[in-house]
Amino acid sequence: MFMSDLKDRRGQQSEWFERGWTLQELLAPQKMQFYDKRWKFMGTRNELAVTVGKVAGISSDYLNGRRLLEEASCATIMSWMAGRVTQKVEDIAYSLIGLFDVYLEPIYGEGTKAFVRLQDAIMKEFGRFDESLFAWERPKDSLLRCYRNQPRTHHFEQNKWGLLAPSPDCFERTGDVFIDKGRVEMRPEGGFQKSHQGLFFSLPSKEVKHRFGGPRNEISLPLNCWRFGNHGVLETIVLKLARIPDGEIFRIRCDQLDSQTGAKISHKGGVIIAVAQPQLGQTRV
Repeated sequence: MFMSDLKDRRGQQSEWFERGWTLQELLAPQKMQFYDKRWKFMGTRNELAVTVGKVAGISSDYLNGRRLLEEASCATIMSWMAGRVTQKVEDIAYSLIGLFDVYLEPIYGEGTKAFVRLQDAIMKEFGRFDESLFAWERPKDSLLRCYRNQPRTHHFEQNKWGLLAPSPDCFERTGDVFIDKGRVEMRPEGGFQKSHQGLFFSLPSKEVKHRFGGPRNEISLPLNCWRFGNHGVLETIVLKLARIPDGEIFRIRCDQLDSQTGAKISHKGGVIIAVAQPQLGQTRV
């Protein structure tokens, strides 16, 4: 790989690491060599795995072959794209198609809707086993850097949203969330499904009546994904849902991603609920 703006290997960051399409270029080849702007050999990807990993925000294990890309969770892969930019906003989504190995027909002009369609495709392919797709949080500065060429969608200050993230930037701090197929609890009624109302799924009727009928009008939604908390304790990712006065249900507290020790997913169905899925640029959420 030729770094046209890199003088040497002393820590200067190349613009190459800020582009969306180059993420796949970095990860897809079995072998890769790096050269600076003078065509001086800098090293192989294996040799530079730690340095490149720090710059790219990717664990060196995925760069030197110690871990396969197939082992990375949806949240982890999304975190690698956080902060990158493309000339066309749709390419943020299209440049991830290969890494997720899903089919998505390009529709240039659809804008940020492309990222929603990408998540739909990922959910159809992996949704029953990888719920880390929902493990995201709003950036602390409320900036969606992937969309910095799109002023209307660059700022995201909502604390109430759907289950699908508006941008890969929302995964910047959740790259440590992982899945363990041996721990996955299968959800009733086929798990999460998409409709025009948003994402719907089944919850125990007793729990829904008790929680949504209470004074706080909130319910917890444990996910089939985990992270290690303090002292290396395994914790389950848990989202908070709330029903607003007009009856719609949203994810709330999007500025944080909670995790709890011992949170369980119920096998019991009973009530189908739908979580609304807003779109960036909507005047009211």
